Amino acid sequence: MPAKKGFMVLNELWEKFGVGKNHLCMDCFEKRLNRKLTKDDLTKCFLNENVNPDTIKILQT
Repeated sequence: MPAKKGFMVLNELWEKFGVGKNHLCMDCFEKRLNRKLTKDDLTKCFLNENVNPDTIKILQT
């Protein structure tokens, strides 16, 4: 997965809806979560705040 599409969510969410040490695209994670991600779901990190345009947009809402 390209870094510009990577994202990081809170550990509790990943433990419940993620796939362990593997990766999921944001769309697939949202399908497992059964809703869109919100800024409260995302961790504060360089990737979410500066690299992924989708997470940047979420964080600005």
